[in-house]
Amino acid sequence: MVLMAFSFYFLSDLKHLKRMKRKEKTMKLTTRTKTLPISSVPGLECVYSWLSGKPDTTKKAYFTALRDFFVSVHKPAYDVTAFDVCQYYETQLKPHYSKSSINLKVAALSSFFSYLMRPNGQDKPLISFNPVDGLDRKEFKSSPYDKSKKMTTSQYQAVEKQIDLRRLSGLRDLLYYRWLVFTGQRRSAVLKLDLSDIIFEGETVFIKYRNKGGKGLTRQLPDPVAAVLIQYLDRTNRLDDKSGSVFLIHSQGKNSSRNRNDLRPSGVNMIKRLKRYLMKAGLGEDVTLHSLRHLGADLEYKATGDVMKVMAFLGHSHLNTTQIYLSRISPAMDDTWQRKAEILWQP
Repeated sequence: MVLMAFSFYFLSDLKHLKRMKRKEKTMKLTTRTKTLPISSVPGLECVYSWLSGKPDTTKKAYFTALRDFFVSVHKPAYDVTAFDVCQYYETQLKPHYSKSSINLKVAALSSFFSYLMRPNGQDKPLISFNPVDGLDRKEFKSSPYDKSKKMTTSQYQAVEKQIDLRRLSGLRDLLYYRWLVFTGQRRSAVLKLDLSDIIFEGETVFIKYRNKGGKGLTRQLPDPVAAVLIQYLDRTNRLDDKSGSVFLIHSQGKNSSRNRNDLRPSGVNMIKRLKRYLMKAGLGEDVTLHSLRHLGADLEYKATGDVMKVMAFLGHSHLNTTQIYLSRISPAMDDTWQRKAEILWQP
């Protein structure tokens, strides 16, 4: 008994010691990478005006990239040269940095210096050239649409057949997937929806979205999605609730989530569930949640044949973005070959 007690206290002390070492290591790391005050970092005087209007996640990533760059070169923005950017770029070419990570950092620098090139109140730009333009980034230029395949209609139908609608989690998944396909909204914008964003007007349902860049808009929810939404809210006893996340975390074997109406599932969890349905259906895992948005864009274009309507459907600000989007997810169709043949072989 004495030996057992000694072992228990020894192991407890050992675990406590390991926890303290981890905490000490974390504290050292935090101190070393602690965000520096703006005043102590040359070049960051205009950072807040530049970041205004950008999404929170973009603000955080861009600010970190910019801060690391100016700490590295230790120069004000007006004195940065193309050589400084190239040197910084070379330091980023390390095995543990992915191409997308390096590209994000360089994109942040390019965006910031482009902002400084705009005319100020006296019609004079703060700088006359963008030092990032001297950097060859061909190797790192990639489209996000290359990483995600468009889900076909047959694949989507196969996924829906694998969903167990007897479970609240299954009903939630069906609602989420249909929402992405029929509305074209970004996955994060849908997952962050609150019950206060839902407007019932008779048999019609409207949704208030907060999109990329903080822009707000209200759109009608398509009937195939609205029907599942009403069923889901009814099953979770929340038809009359005015606040709380639309999408909930559901524990296995439980029938109600009233006690968890402020907890929403993570995007990572929803991706894992989609891949699980794909595996059950015997399909590959090379599609993601963004593939559902691709499918929605493709269906919108096939239904309307109007690029402008696809642009509004996806919430793009520039037509060029929509055209690139469609070129990535839809094969190019040649409807002029008949006329060409007639001209070629006319008598």
